[in-house]
Amino acid sequence: MRRERLGAPGASGTTTVTHRRTHLAVAIAAAVVLVAAGAYGLAVAFGSGSSGSATATRPPTWIGAQMESLPVGGAVIVTVLSGGPAQGAGLEPGDVITTINNRPVNRAADVNSALAGMHAGQQVEIGISRGSTLFTTPLTLASRPPGHP
Repeated sequence: MRRERLGAPGASGTTTVTHRRTHLAVAIAAAVVLVAAGAYGLAVAFGSGSSGSATATRPPTWIGAQMESLPVGGAVIVTVLSGGPAQGAGLEPGDVITTINNRPVNRAADVNSALAGMHAGQQVEIGISRGSTLFTTPLTLASRPPGHP
């Protein structure tokens, strides 16, 4: 690496080209981070046509089924609400949810985690184990009705 001295000959504390390039690289990296953060803020504020606070008050999504965790992994469907999204997707009591959008489901709480941030009307792909059959099915999420778990 070639170094050139800048400044008056013999002056103490002269800066090298390498040192200036390092400062320039740090400044550019900081600018990129700031621009990306600003773009993220705009996407959050305007991306869905609502503010971040409106998103936080959106009702939780719901699949219309009660589930319990299995000791071997997965969430077994205990009940399916008549007319709910799970029934519309063809899910039945005894089905085991194994994935949501290819995200593994190891216990019932994983279903809620996978649905966090999603909204009513959004479609997800549910991986199901029914007896010895494995399959996936689309399910359209709904808002949780009052009084339903």
